[in-house]
Amino acid sequence: MAGPRGSDPELCRSFFSALSSLSKKWDAEEMLGLSLLCTSPRYHRRGAAKALLAPMLAIADAAGLRCYLEATPGGRPVYEKLGFRVVEVKEFDLDALTSGKMNGCYKLSIMIREPQKS
Repeated sequence: MAGPRGSDPELCRSFFSALSSLSKKWDAEEMLGLSLLCTSPRYHRRGAAKALLAPMLAIADAAGLRCYLEATPGGRPVYEKLGFRVVEVKEFDLDALTSGKMNGCYKLSIMIREPQKS
């Protein structure tokens, strides 16, 4: 099955394979995981992400569960303010993965949050 027009199948395979490996490496199945959080740019820096995450984090804290996520460069500061810490940074060499169609290095932060005491 082909991806959306303009997508790069090799880059997608590499990216999602890396996510799977990182999840296994950090034993993410034993933690409460955040798969995806997106907010409209017009709601950035207005507390929307914190409001969306607060109920999940309260459940995790009450149950004594650690939390796991993979953060984009833009999301990382938000998660740090909520108690997540970076345990690894995965770098993707876009030049190599896209045969020169994209340039630079994309950094994805693997983050874990320990249960917080009330």
